[in-house]
This record gives sequence, C-alpha cells and structure tokens, in this order.
Amino acid sequence: NALIKSVQYFREEGVASVTSRILQRRKKKILEKWQDIELKLIAYLRKLSEYLNLITATPGPLSLYRKDVLIKLNGFDEKCCLEDNEIAWRLIFNGYKVRMSYEAKAYTNMPSNISEWWKQRVRWGIGGLQIIMKYLFTFGKNHPVGTYILPFSILGYAFSTVGLILFFYLFFSSVFLNLISFLKTLGYGGNPFIFLIELKPDLLLFYGVTLFLMSFLLTIYAIYGYKQKPSLFSIFTFLFIYCANYPFINLYSIYKFLRLRKQIRIKPVWLTK
Repeated sequence: NALIKSVQYFREEGVASVTSRILQRRKKKILEKWQDIELKLIAYLRKLSEYLNLITATPGPLSLYRKDVLIKLNGFDEKCCLEDNEIAWRLIFNGYKVRMSYEAKAYTNMPSNISEWWKQRVRWGIGGLQIIMKYLFTFGKNHPVGTYILPFSILGYAFSTVGLILFFYLFFSSVFLNLISFLKTLGYGGNPFIFLIELKPDLLLFYGVTLFLMSFLLTIYAIYGYKQKPSLFSIFTFLFIYCANYPFINLYSIYKFLRLRKQIRIKPVWLTK
C-alpha cells in the first residue's frame, strides 16, 4: 500500500523523488517516545514544505526516485554523511521536484540509548555542514536552494550556537551577580537568605515563553491525527529536555567538522568515535 500511495505522485511533471512518513516502531523507553514525537513533527513540517518544493530530505526507509534522473545526477554522494539530504538538495538545485506521500508510512527503529543517539545526531550535524559547504556557491542566487534552503540551514546552526553561548553567558552572569550580592549582604550583617522577588518585563523571557507555546501547539497539531498519542509528560519533556540538547549537538558537530575539514573523504564510521 505504501508503494502504491507513493508512486501516484510521479504523475506530476518534474517530480524526481517521493518520500513518505517515517515513524518510530519501538516506543518503550523515554528516548524512543521522544523520537516518536520528533519523527511525527518532522513528517508534518516536511509535508508543509512540499508546497514550496523545499523538501530537503528523502529518508532511506522509504523514498522513491526516478532511476533515469538518479543516473543522470551520478547517484548519491558517498562522501557525504547525510546522503539522503544531499540528494534532495541536488534534485531541487537541478530543477526537479520532491514530493511527500503523507499517506504512506514506513517504520524504523531509532537509537534506544543516549550514546548511539548522540553519534547519529552528530553524524547528521556534520552531514548538514557538508551539504551547506557544497552548495554555498548558490547563496544569494535566485534559486530555491540559494534563496531559501541554504540560508535557513545556516541560520539553524547559527541561532542554536549563539543561543547556547547566550544562555551560558546569562546563567553565569546571574550566578556571579547573586554571589556578589550574597557576599555584600553578609558583609553588612544582613540575612543573605531573604530574597526580594521582582517580576520585571524581560524580552528574552517573552521570547522563550512565546517560542515554547508555539512549539507546544505545533507539536499537538502534528500528532493530532494519530491513534496512539504521546502523554503530556512525554510532550513537555520532549520540548524541555530533548530539544534542549540540539544546540550542544550542533556546536559539537561544528567542532568535529572543522577538525576534519581537511580530510578528503569523511567517513561516518569513524567520525563519531
């Protein structure tokens, strides 16, 4: 059924690849439940991006390609750690369309422990940087890759990195200022354990709350049509804990990529050791 539901998209002129919904099979551990939510959210956003022909990934579990187009473009880039993303970029760059059959479903087993999950995500992060460097020449050009896909990909790495640095700066600044206040209060003979709580308007706090509410509503909407829905606990911990790890992953991926940028061939096998 999944193949039948996917093949029909090739009737549209210019379509060179059709991908599908990739869903998590195992959902016992909390990490697996988080990835289940993540995959459903990705599937929903990917379908939305189809309307602008901006699908930037054709995952391996179930993606179809026109053989003649794939041969014409010399197949997958084996030097890239994220070849299923790179081929989607290349198809769009060469004027082809990538579509998604939301009706078609394929199941996969994502990593069930933190170590394997971290290695996989770092590999994805490095692969994303490889693709950005490969298509950097399109930046600013009147083309979907150079106008939309590339800039947003760069911003994704930039915002997560800057956000992480800003978080640590604000956190340690707050700790330092509170420590100074604590010592001054002790010096004046006061009680340092009495705190005056003031609620002041804060732009960063407003931004954080707004971002969380938007993410929460988007996640709820993305999982709405599924029979087996995750618990509110899984959703909240997904947003607060799971997603909070991505800035660290992106920063470490950038570090690994810069270390290995002089390598002729970047191999996923040893990249994440």
